[in-house]
Amino acid sequence: MPRRRLPSWQFSTGFSRWDTRCGILLAICAWRGILPRLKVEHIRYYVICGVLGVAIPNHILVVVVGHIPAGVVAVALSTTPIMTYAIALAWRFERFNAMRASGLLLALIGTLFIIFPTASLPTTGAPPWFIMALITPILYAVTNVLADRLRPVGNTSISLAAGMLVVSTIGLALCTLMFDQFHPLIMPFSVGDYAILVQIGTSIFAYILFFEILRMVGAVQFSVTSYIITITGIGWGILLFSESHSLWVWLAVAFISSGLVLVTMKQGRVAVERPSTSVTLLS
Repeated sequence: MPRRRLPSWQFSTGFSRWDTRCGILLAICAWRGILPRLKVEHIRYYVICGVLGVAIPNHILVVVVGHIPAGVVAVALSTTPIMTYAIALAWRFERFNAMRASGLLLALIGTLFIIFPTASLPTTGAPPWFIMALITPILYAVTNVLADRLRPVGNTSISLAAGMLVVSTIGLALCTLMFDQFHPLIMPFSVGDYAILVQIGTSIFAYILFFEILRMVGAVQFSVTSYIITITGIGWGILLFSESHSLWVWLAVAFISSGLVLVTMKQGRVAVERPSTSVTLLS
């Protein structure tokens, strides 16, 4: 199946999305008197979340989605909970559990179903792009664990989200200037511009929820949100782009989903040495 080219505005307005989000969140923080703090521990936290959790993964997704179906990208992102548990286990933030380890094995088998069979993807050159796409859930997983473990005490989720977006916006600004891709949102808006405005609003809410849910349930359980990414990613790919998938991809979905169930079935959170004294979203 030939790959579609992304609309030019989808990449060229990337920076416009981020600086707008950043400005809105900073305005909210200023209004409430909770601007992001600038101590070393805070700046370190913003850099980790903004670079590893936003800037680099988003660049990777923009690149790979032009070479493999959106539904397959969603399958790659669905491995985030498994990557999160594997990293938490490797860093000894989680105890070994045979059931969860079995989930890791099932997910690995499912991933191999996409990489190795020649009939799994639309073109023979697509597997390397899928492997590249797997970098994104790895970075998400690292961010989940570090964001949970290193969260500065006494900070609201809104101020942390604003600090994260400041860092990610700076990173995206450098790429925007390097490739001359800045596209301001100026009226009259195009259909793409309106889509971007909607995405700005929903993503602001999503990034605030990221820190708030992470505070409440921990990194491993938070990563279960990848279920939604998988379902919606495959669904929108079929609905909007008329994508179809081989039997190997559906087998991969089955194995990875089974692995997700095993990894996330046991309730718990990544152990954190600090007390959980961060203020809530509404504090």
